[in-house]
Amino acid sequence: MEQEPMLNVSPEPDKASDSKNFLIAIIIILAIALVGLGALFLYNTSKNSPVENEMEKNGATSNNTVANDNTSPSVTEKTSATSTTTTTTETTVTPAEVKKADLYVKSYTLSESPKVGSEFTATIVIGNKGQATSAESYWEWWSTSSKQSCKKKVGAISAGGASTVKCDHTYTSWDDYTTKAIVDSQNDVDESNESNNITTKEVTPKHDKADLTITKYEFNHDPVMGEEFKVKITIKNKGETDAEDFKWEWWSTHASSSCDGEVNKLEAGDSIEVSCEYTYASWSTYATKAIVDSDDDVNEEEEDNNTSTKNVIPIH
Repeated sequence: MEQEPMLNVSPEPDKASDSKNFLIAIIIILAIALVGLGALFLYNTSKNSPVENEMEKNGATSNNTVANDNTSPSVTEKTSATSTTTTTTETTVTPAEVKKADLYVKSYTLSESPKVGSEFTATIVIGNKGQATSAESYWEWWSTSSKQSCKKKVGAISAGGASTVKCDHTYTSWDDYTTKAIVDSQNDVDESNESNNITTKEVTPKHDKADLTITKYEFNHDPVMGEEFKVKITIKNKGETDAEDFKWEWWSTHASSSCDGEVNKLEAGDSIEVSCEYTYASWSTYATKAIVDSDDDVNEEEEDNNTSTKNVIPIH
């Protein structure tokens, strides 16, 4: 039996399969389009970011890479090698130093040793050791620590220059005085140093009278009730003349004189010690005193320094 030859028949295309492939292609195209739109959006966002805008303001071109980790975002900035940096240098101007005057007491002298009742002259040399001429100013001379005796004006003094001023004075009584010379006493001059405007000098005017005083009054030990002790008194003549005969006394209480004596002569500037013994028979607080020239026999320069007092409480 003769067999018929087999024919190669191609199957007809599957229409359902073609539709499925077409749909997949459309989805892929849409996905690619969406990815492209997303990339464009991210590009525009990064281009307008604050970091890049700030760099653009400063004239710098940079590529920014944003890196994320588990902590916080960081920005890495890479500056182009072609960027240009402008540096501004600030210049500080120091004003020139202002030159000032500096007045001071260059010297302060007396024409002679002052004597009670006699005029003398205080001479003051005012110097300017500053770098500028001083303005007119006032100067003063004080004959005691509390009495101003001269106040006058002195003209301008050039830098390195000096001016001499004088004041005449007469002491009418005797004491130990602290005198002083003051320059620019009213602060008329703007000085580089304000602490050198005063100079002091101790002055003791001579006087023609004696001046008896007690310089020391003490006991050889603290008084004990019923026990004898010694009273010691030192008398000095601070005057300019000798003191002739005069008396002294010691009072064991405010109401009774217990010792006395007489000094025949005490020369000017000399001292003498007198003493006596005494015993307290009872206990109390006693106001004792030592007196020199108790009868006012000596014509003294100062009569208010002839007594020295001491409160005593005998040990019991």
